Amino acid sequence: MSLGLWDERRRRRRQFRQTVFRWLLAFAVVAGAGIFAYRQGTALAERGVAARDEQIRALVAQVDELRATTDAQADQIAAERGRAEEWRQRYERDVATGETRELFDLVQSKLTQGVGTARLRWVVERTEARRDCDPRPQVKRVLVQTPISPGARAPTAFAGTGVSVTIGGLSARNSSGAPEAWFDAKLPVTFTVTPSGGRAVETTGPLPLTYSVLEGDREFRFAINAAARGYAQVSLERCRFP
Repeated sequence: MSLGLWDERRRRRRQFRQTVFRWLLAFAVVAGAGIFAYRQGTALAERGVAARDEQIRALVAQVDELRATTDAQADQIAAERGRAEEWRQRYERDVATGETRELFDLVQSKLTQGVGTARLRWVVERTEARRDCDPRPQVKRVLVQTPISPGARAPTAFAGTGVSVTIGGLSARNSSGAPEAWFDAKLPVTFTVTPSGGRAVETTGPLPLTYSVLEGDREFRFAINAAARGYAQVSLERCRFP
């Protein structure tokens, strides 16, 4: 073998080894970079996971705190509703309404007028559900006086009671608007009662109308309704009082 051929082979083997070495070096660099990147990525991921875990723990703590606050507020609202319901029931029980309120106002009015509490208590205590009244009420037909009624009318008396009544009303009007001699039953009337004591009392309102008058130990209860044209029917019930 010639010397030149031998040198050529040695040069090629050296180039081959250098090439392999460069490739191995490049692979090592790439592998090292990959490992470094992997480790860095893993570290970053772990830090991210740790940060998220911390955030989750903070959020869970906030949720627990909000839940506790909500439960406390719900308990407070329930307690307030209970107190409101208690006050509502107390109001309905203690504050008079409807007819009870009217009775309360009437008692207050009597007290203001100077009626003593002892007398009011005496009346209430002796008032019973069953009324002691005459077996049959008296019924009278009374002419209702109007501003143009012809002449004055004598009061209508109820036998055995000493009580007399009169009724006044407003004139009905014809199609031309002129007043008639009879009263308009759709308009209020004035009902006047004169007991045996002589002091007249009256009330005003539309028919049908009810009215009560006290005299001594008797209560006179009147019911007034429209009757034939120009007249009203008055029913008197006499009861023991109280």
